[in-house]
Amino acid sequence: INGFVVINSSSKDPVYWNGLIGQICLPLPDWPIGGRCLAMRNHKNFLMAVGFISEGGQRLRWSDAAPAGELPSEWDPKPSNLAGFVDLAPLSDPIVDGLTMRDSFIAYKNDSTWSLDLVGGNEVFSVRQMFAEYGCAATNAVGRGPNDEHILVTSAGDIAITDGISFSSVLSGRAQRTFYQDFDGAAGSLYGVTTLMREKLGIVAYPSAGSAYADQMLYYDFDSGAISFRDADNVTCLATGRFLNDLGDANEWDGQVDSWNTIARTWNGDIRSTTVEDVILGLEDGFALLGGSLSTRRVYLEKVGMAFGNPQSRKLVSRVWPKINGAPGDRVKFRLGGQEVAEGPTALTPAVDFVIGSNQPIDTFISGRYITMLVESDGIHQWRLGSFDLEYREQGQW
Repeated sequence: INGFVVINSSSKDPVYWNGLIGQICLPLPDWPIGGRCLAMRNHKNFLMAVGFISEGGQRLRWSDAAPAGELPSEWDPKPSNLAGFVDLAPLSDPIVDGLTMRDSFIAYKNDSTWSLDLVGGNEVFSVRQMFAEYGCAATNAVGRGPNDEHILVTSAGDIAITDGISFSSVLSGRAQRTFYQDFDGAAGSLYGVTTLMREKLGIVAYPSAGSAYADQMLYYDFDSGAISFRDADNVTCLATGRFLNDLGDANEWDGQVDSWNTIARTWNGDIRSTTVEDVILGLEDGFALLGGSLSTRRVYLEKVGMAFGNPQSRKLVSRVWPKINGAPGDRVKFRLGGQEVAEGPTALTPAVDFVIGSNQPIDTFISGRYITMLVESDGIHQWRLGSFDLEYREQGQW
C-alpha cells in the first residue's frame, strides 16, 4: 500500500517494510495488542485485516484511510477517523480471504461471499451478502482474473469464477471429477491462485487428498475455457510478477564477444533491457520461476473417449500421423489405448518415439470402443500438438 510492503503471519504481529535496503521491518502503527488475522489485503487507501482470529474469525477490521505516500496510522475506531470493523454472520463460519473487485472489497467466508462498499460517514463501509451458498476454501485460494473477475477454490471442491453478479463453475465432465476426487478441504492446507495476464492463464495450486502442501496445479485458459493439470513440488505460495532481462555489459565495448563481421547491429546502438511476466513459486527449499521448476518434469497431453461417432462398435487403430510443432529433431513419446466403457480402465500400448519434423507415421495396434491417445516428453523442450490423423477400421460390436 502506497509503496510499503506489509507482511502478515497469522501467528505474529503484522509488520511493514519501507523498501529500502538495510532497513528492517517495523510493527504496523497502532496495531491492536495481540491482534492476529488470517490475511492482510489493501483496498483503495485502506488496509483490510481479514479473518481477525484473535477476536473471532468472523471479524474483518479496516484501518483508517492512509494519506498519499503514507501508511494508515490508526486501527482503533474513533469519531475522528475511518477505522472500523464488521462481524459477518454466521459466527461459526470464518472469513478466510478477500480481494478488491472494481470499487468493492469482496470478503470470502467458507460458505458465503460478502461485498463491502465505501460510503463514508459513521458507517464507513456498507456491507451486503452477495452469495449465501458460495464461499472460498481457504486463505490464498482466490485470485484476480484478467477482467477483474475472481477465480477461486470453493469449499465444496470446485473451481469457480465470479464477477460480483454471477458465480459459475469452470469445471465439467472429466476435469470436474479429477479435481473433486483429488480435492482436500482440510483446514490448514496451503493454496495459491494467480493469473499470468499476458496469456490470460489462471493457475490454481492446491493440495491433493492427504497433503498439507499444494502438490497439484490446475491451469485455466480464460479465453477458451480449456483446463489442464500438472504435478507440483509442494508449493507454499505463488504470485505473478515481472523480472528484468538485464543485459548487463552487453552495451559496453568490453562486453562484446562477437567478431567484427558478425555484429548485426548499428554502431553504438543500445540493446534495450526488457521485463518479462512470469510466476514465482514458493517451495519448501526456496523459490523458483514457473518455467524453471517444470523444466525437468514429465509433461503429457491426453485425449480420451474417442468413439468416432459410434460408441457401440470396436475400432482397431493401426497408424497415427501427428502434426507437432516444435524443434526439429526433438522426440516425444506416443501411446495409444483402448477402453471398453466410457471412463473405464485403459489398456495402453508401449511408448513409441516420434521425431518432430518427421513425416513418418506411428505404427501401432490397439482396439477398443473408445480410443485414448497420450503424448509425453521430459519437459525440457516446448512442443505443441496441432492435430492428428488416425487410420482405423470398425470390427463390429464384439
